[in-house]
Amino acid sequence: MSFMERSRERDDLAGALIGLARACVANGKTEDADAVLLAGLRALGNGGREQGKALTEQASREKNRICPGCALCTSRCGNTDDYEMERMWRAEESVRGAKLLIWERLCRMAALGGALEEEERELLYKGLYVLAEDWPMEQLLDTALELPGPWGEESGLPRDVRSYLSNHGI
Repeated sequence: MSFMERSRERDDLAGALIGLARACVANGKTEDADAVLLAGLRALGNGGREQGKALTEQASREKNRICPGCALCTSRCGNTDDYEMERMWRAEESVRGAKLLIWERLCRMAALGGALEEEERELLYKGLYVLAEDWPMEQLLDTALELPGPWGEESGLPRDVRSYLSNHGI
């Protein structure tokens, strides 16, 4: 299942996972947050649409538990808002390609489930956090290069993304 397969449920879940990760980076994470993020990423990696709505609601509840004031804040900073995936889908091709590569890597990591060390779990949060940033392709790819796992054939990526990875020996 490729992350390129779009649906409203998948976009909502992805945006909620980014919001939860950003809330955890700003306010501290919980074991429940780890479990929700891993389940959500596994569902995205497996294309589990039927789980999407329930996992999206679970991510929102956990985010509100971690930072309850954010949901009611009248001076919103946006730091813990769910990410609008449409921003990624409309981004420049190379930026979108870099973000899709990060998604693919995060879903592969989550597929390992409980086998992740704490350092790898921190990389999940970092990867999700940066997806909401409006960074250039190179900066996004530097984050992708930090994510563990095998690097396969990346031929579906835009040419400048493949070129950048090639220049880094990938």
